[in-house]
Amino acid sequence: MQVDATTHSEVNVHSADGPFSACMELGKHYLSIGRYPQARHCYESAAGYRRGAAAYVGLGASALRMDSLDEAEEAFRTAVRLDPACGPALNGLGTVAERRGDSHEAFELYAQSLDRRPGDAEALLGLFQSACRTGRYEAALGRFVRAVEAYPGDKVVKFSLAVLYHKLGRLSDARRVLVEILSDSRDYSCAADLLEEVELRLGAES
Repeated sequence: MQVDATTHSEVNVHSADGPFSACMELGKHYLSIGRYPQARHCYESAAGYRRGAAAYVGLGASALRMDSLDEAEEAFRTAVRLDPACGPALNGLGTVAERRGDSHEAFELYAQSLDRRPGDAEALLGLFQSACRTGRYEAALGRFVRAVEAYPGDKVVKFSLAVLYHKLGRLSDARRVLVEILSDSRDYSCAADLLEEVELRLGAES
C-alpha cells in the first residue's frame, strides 16, 4: 500500500500561490511519472518555503517509493507534529509499519486516521488489510459500519463489511450486506462467491 499521490498531466510553475505551490505541483507531477528523487527535491524546496504538513507528506511519499522507510517515517512524523489531524501522514506511517511487518501498529495508525477522517478510502483499506493480518475483526467492525452508513453506495466498503461479518461468524449480517451489494451490482463476482459460501454455512446450521 502506498500513500496516495494526485496525478497531474500539466504543471503550472507560475502558480499564483508562489514558489511553494509551484514546488508542490512539480513534486506531485514527478511522483506521478516515477521520478522520485526529483519529487523529493521539490518537496524539500517546498518545505523550505513553508513549513507545513503537506510538504512533509510529499517527502514521506517520495521516500516510500524509494523504499527509504526511516526517511519516510521521519517525514510523516514531522507532518503529524505540524498537523495532528493530518490523515495522509498517519496513513503513511501505517504503510511504513506494514512494510516493517508490524500489522498491529499499522492497524492503530489507520484507526487514528479514520478517527480524523471517517471516510478516508486509503485508511479504510489499510485498516481492513491489517485487521485480516492480525485477526482484529471486531475492532475494525464499527468503523466499517459507520463508513457504510456514510457512504451507502460504496460497494467495496460494503464488501469489506460483509467479510468482517463473515470472519466473526455473523452470517446473517454478512448475507444481508451481500444481498444489498448484488441487488445493485449483479456482476460483483466476489460478493456472489462469498454469498454462496454464507448460504451453504447457514443451510448447514439450520
